[in-house]
Amino acid sequence: MTNPADQLSRKPKSRKKAIFFAIILPLIWVVGGTLVFANFQNIRDALTAWQYPLDAQVKTLATEAGLNSRGDYLLQISRAQLDDSASFNANCQIKETQAILLGCYSGQRIYVFNVTDSQISGIKSVIAAHEMLHAAYQRLSSTERNRVDAMISAEIPHIQNPEILDLLKVYAKSEPGQELNELHSLLATEEKSLPSDLENYYKQYFTDRQKVVANYDAYKQVFDNLNSQAQNLQNQLANEKTAIQKATNDYLTNSRKLSSDIDDFNNCAKTTGCFANQADFAAQRAALISRQNQLATDKTALDAQVDKYNKDVAALNALGVEAQKLNQNLDSQSQSLAD
Repeated sequence: MTNPADQLSRKPKSRKKAIFFAIILPLIWVVGGTLVFANFQNIRDALTAWQYPLDAQVKTLATEAGLNSRGDYLLQISRAQLDDSASFNANCQIKETQAILLGCYSGQRIYVFNVTDSQISGIKSVIAAHEMLHAAYQRLSSTERNRVDAMISAEIPHIQNPEILDLLKVYAKSEPGQELNELHSLLATEEKSLPSDLENYYKQYFTDRQKVVANYDAYKQVFDNLNSQAQNLQNQLANEKTAIQKATNDYLTNSRKLSSDIDDFNNCAKTTGCFANQADFAAQRAALISRQNQLATDKTALDAQVDKYNKDVAALNALGVEAQKLNQNLDSQSQSLAD
C-alpha cells in the first residue's frame, strides 16, 4: 500500500519535471528552427539533387567548360537545361537593354539557349558556366561574399576586355546593383589571366578554367574574323573604287584625245601636201594605231578592275549574310518569329 506521505512528496517532483521539460523543449525547437533556417538552402539543394540527375547534354557542356564536381553539382541543383527558342523565351525574360540573351538564372533554375550553328555552338558551355557561377554566388555566405566582392572590385581597374566593359554598361541599366555578381561570372569565363587570389577561389568550381575561356575565345574569334575580313574588304573596295575612277577618267580622256587626233589625221589625209611625205603619213598612222591598241589594253584592264570590284562587293555582302545568319542563330527572339 502506498504511503500517503510518499504520494504527497512525489507530486512536487513530477511537477518540477513537467516544468523542466516544458522549458527545455521549446528552447530545443527554437535552436533547431534556427539551424534548419540556416541550412534551408543546403537541404533544398540536397533534395533537388536527389530528385533530378544532371542532364546528359548539360553534363557534356560542363565537361567542355572544365567544371569540377562542385560546378557539376551547382548545375544539377539548378536543374540546368538547354532550351529551344520558344522555351527559352518563356523561361528567360528579355530586357530591352540586352541585345542578346543566351542564358539566365531565374528562380534558382538555369536555362541555356540551344545555339545550333557548329561555328559558335561552343558558346553554350560558356553560358552554362556563367550561369552556374550565379548559382554559386547566391549561395556564398555574407562573409565569403564580402571577401569575393573585394577581390573582384580590386580587379575592376585592371579590366581591359572591351566586351566585359561594354557588358557592364548594359548590366548597369538592366540589372543595377548586380555588377559584382555579373563580374563574378564574366571574369571566370572570359578572362585568361586573373590574380592568384581569384584563380584560387575559382578552383572551387573548375578543374581547368582555361577550357571555358578557350571556348569563349573560339566563339569570339568567329565574329572577329568576320569583322576583320569585312573591314579589309571595305578598305580594299575603297582603294579599288579610287583606282577605277582614276583609270576610267584616264581612259575617257585618252579616248577623246585619240578620237580627235584620228579626225585630224583623216582630214589631213584628204588634204594635198598635209603630210610631208609617205613616210610621215605612215609614221603618224602607226602612232595612232599604237594608241588605239594601248587604249584597248587599258579598257581590258579597266573591265578587269570593275569585275574584281564587283566580286569583292559580292564577297562583302556574303560576309554580311553570314554574320546576319550567325546573329540570328544567337537571337532566340528572331528564331521564335521564324518558328
